[in-house]
Amino acid sequence: MAADKNYKKAASKAVRLTISKAANKFAIKSAERSVKAGNTTAGATVSNKGTGTKTYKIASLSKTNYAGYFKINSKNGKITVDKKTPKGKYTVTVKAKAAQTTNYKASGWKTAKVTITVK
Repeated sequence: MAADKNYKKAASKAVRLTISKAANKFAIKSAERSVKAGNTTAGATVSNKGTGTKTYKIASLSKTNYAGYFKINSKNGKITVDKKTPKGKYTVTVKAKAAQTTNYKASGWKTAKVTITVK
């Protein structure tokens, strides 16, 4: 801008801005499910606030000698119960995280318990 009787000449100065990635609001919640052996059940309830590719894994199982009967889809968190699984109640501890994106940091691992009753 040019100077005149009302304004001084504008000065220009280079400024360096640093924009940090925002925190990822990814979260999962514990859930209870009933399922027949051999079927897939929804896993932990996932918050839709998080961004980035999600990764899921089984952290532990209440009845460790039945660990081979439960599988988790690492991309969507759905748990499959083997058809040979004995009837009963099982607690599966699920861990999940969201990868970083262009605008958001990666989340840390979040944990939820999924109680599955096999009929």
